[in-house]
Amino acid sequence: MPAQRQLDGTRQPRPLWQHACAVVLHGWAEHAYHEAGPIMLSEADYLAAIKAAQKVVLCKDGKSQPIPYKGALSPHCPHFKDGLPEPVPVKE
Repeated sequence: MPAQRQLDGTRQPRPLWQHACAVVLHGWAEHAYHEAGPIMLSEADYLAAIKAAQKVVLCKDGKSQPIPYKGALSPHCPHFKDGLPEPVPVKE
């Protein structure tokens, strides 16, 4: 199993703006507040969260927005209490 990573800003494999986008989208700051410590993620989950935070998709409600990676989403995230938005299927 991959090593767990603390998301405390000291070891970031991506530029700061990408990390900051993932923090907001996935509710990691709220997690740190409520759990009195940073969220622990595998390297793969962290990188998937970074990628998800950079991708904007069209959702079925007509809005364009990033959709968080479920494996990195904090249960304390205030943005998706009613569930995640559904993206419009892409025609290939």
